[in-house]
Parts: sequence; structure tokens; C-alpha cells
Amino acid sequence: MCIRDSPYTARNTEQSPSLPQLWEMQQDMDQWYLDYAASLDTADLSKVIEFKFVDGAAGKMTIGEIFLHIVNHGTYHRGFVSDMMYQIPAKPSSNDFTVYLQSK
Repeated sequence: MCIRDSPYTARNTEQSPSLPQLWEMQQDMDQWYLDYAASLDTADLSKVIEFKFVDGAAGKMTIGEIFLHIVNHGTYHRGFVSDMMYQIPAKPSSNDFTVYLQSK
């Protein structure tokens, strides 16, 4: 697998895809991550990737740091959505990692 430049030029898109389109796109992206992660060995996690942020600033992270960022970013969104649901008020289902592990 190759890592390519991001096609994004801004933090938000001008238009939002429909929910079915988002679902399909998420499934494709999830599969890409699974396939890519399976292709790595432990040494690959230390490889440094240089990139540009959407504002053009230079950045660099190891592959391991990138994966950690992606996981942490996803947990931020889940927590934010849960907080919004409690404010409605509605009781969201548990999204705790420990609960998830017990359900497997």
C-alpha cells in the first residue's frame, strides 16, 4: 500500500454527502485501514511520514503516531456526540471501550 497526499484543502467540505454515501465511504475507509495495518510490521510503526496540513504547514509523524491520532480523534467524536445526546435529553448506548470488549 502506498501513502498518498491528502485530497483535502480545508477542514470542512463545501457539501456533505448523504447518509448512505457517508456509510459507504466509511466502510471503504475502514477496510483500507484494516488492510494497511495488516501489511505493517512493528518496525514500520517508527517510519516517519512527512506531510502538509490543510493550511500548508509542514508536519511529520511516525506511522504509529498517526494511528494513535486517528484512534484518539474517533473517541473525541464519540464522546462529543454522547454529550450532545445527554443534553437533548436522550440516553445514548454505552460507547465505553471496556463495555465493547465485554460484548465481543
